[in-house]
Parts: sequence; C-alpha cells; structure tokens
Amino acid sequence: MARLAFCMVAMLATSIANAASIKWTGYAKNGQWSTSTNWYPDQVPGPADDVVINDATYGNVTITTPVTVQSLSIGDSVGQYPYLIVDSSLVVESTMTVQGNGGLVLNSGAAMVTGQVTMGGNMIFQDGAVSGSWKVASPGKITMAGGAQKAFTACNFNIGVDVEMA
Repeated sequence: MARLAFCMVAMLATSIANAASIKWTGYAKNGQWSTSTNWYPDQVPGPADDVVINDATYGNVTITTPVTVQSLSIGDSVGQYPYLIVDSSLVVESTMTVQGNGGLVLNSGAAMVTGQVTMGGNMIFQDGAVSGSWKVASPGKITMAGGAQKAFTACNFNIGVDVEMA
C-alpha cells in the first residue's frame, strides 16, 4: 500500500513539474505559435502549460496546427495590442481570458476554439467554430465578419455587450 501511495505521489509530482508558465516573446519575428524561439522559455507550449500573450512588439501570434494548452491569457492593461489568429484548432483545458487590449481572430474553416472563455477584448469571427462556455463583458466586442459559415457547437454564451454583424 505504501508503495502505491509513493508511486501516485511521484506521478503527480512529475506532471506538476512538467507544467510550465510560458510567455510569448515573438523574438523569432515570424509570428508562429509553433516556433520555440518565440516563447520564454524556448519551448512550444503544450497541454499542461499556462500561456501568456501580452506583447505584440513583434506582431501577432498565429496558430496553424492543432494546439492544446492548460490555460491562456491574451493582453493585459499595458503594452501593444496582441491578437491571437487561429487558423487551426485551439483547445484550452481550463480557462482562456482575453483582456481589454487583447484580441482573438478565427480566420479559417479549420479554426476552432474550445474552452471556458472570458472575452474582455475583441473577437473577430470570420470562419470556423466555437464551443464551450463563453462570457463576453465590457469592453469586449464580437464582430461576425464575412460570409463564411460560423459554427456554435455545445456553446453557452453570457453576452453583456453588443454583437456586430459585419
């Protein structure tokens, strides 16, 4: 019994040790999520990681391959306005927060965002799908742009702002 308890504690410690807080730097200057040198530390975020994107000095961040992270925060109260452009799937296991000076763009039919999302910034929904629990609060703004199909799958929306249909 003691051996089982030790193994369980060791496995928990290993999974906690593998989780990291990873911050966007954009140093590679190519805007690609999948480039390790765009992150601090130099590693592409994975499913156990908490991700922060709050600086757009070197441009926006683009996801072109499927991504899963533990949590995601975009923008803060200072700095340039960072946008996360999703051209593939983004699964956030816990929470995603887009601050007032942050933005999210769903840009292609392959774009899909799943998670518990609090939107206080701008969302431009051009094409793709969303699912999960979404709370949109001031000063947040959702713009449904373009003629492409938009899908809402198993969504729960709490919208406290106007939705613009462009």
